[in-house]
Amino acid sequence: IFTMAANAASPGTGSWSLILGTATITNPLVANTTVTGIAPGTSATVRWTISNGICGSTQSDIILTNTAPAPVAAAGADQENCNSGSFTLAGNAAAPGSGLWTIIGPANGASITTPTSNTSGVTGLTAGSSAVLRWTISNGVVCAPTFDEVTITNLAPAPIADAGVNIEQCNSSIFTMAANAASPGTGSWSL
Repeated sequence: IFTMAANAASPGTGSWSLILGTATITNPLVANTTVTGIAPGTSATVRWTISNGICGSTQSDIILTNTAPAPVAAAGADQENCNSGSFTLAGNAAAPGSGLWTIIGPANGASITTPTSNTSGVTGLTAGSSAVLRWTISNGVVCAPTFDEVTITNLAPAPIADAGVNIEQCNSSIFTMAANAASPGTGSWSL
């Protein structure tokens, strides 16, 4: 629903008319009438005409645009790599509208290759760190944008396991192991 705000037709009479598109003018003879029936994603042009007998008439056109809302943004599932800072994002298409990837919080070396592509690459994420990326879809200035976030993680490789040296004891069944620390990661012994 659009509410018109034309100037008063005094002296004379005013009237609204549809010039282009599809719309319904509620009361064509009222300066502040409403206009309805403009489908999302389309526009209509209406004309306000003031006539005053033999003095002629003047007119002014206005374009009414009903912008379609931005689709709900979906950034895709969180991703993990092992010792690789390169990722391919999986956001949904920004139609209608346009999309933009941004890094939220510390970048930890991550760089977005093509910020306006829903399937952009990301490079440079430091091993052992994560980054949160936001996919925002906007359509015009009057509709609220939508966004969703995804976390990418570049896990550091597990260190090379070192169980220590072979142990030999005399008449003792208790052995103290001397393996290296499992950091990053977790370690476990098995028989």
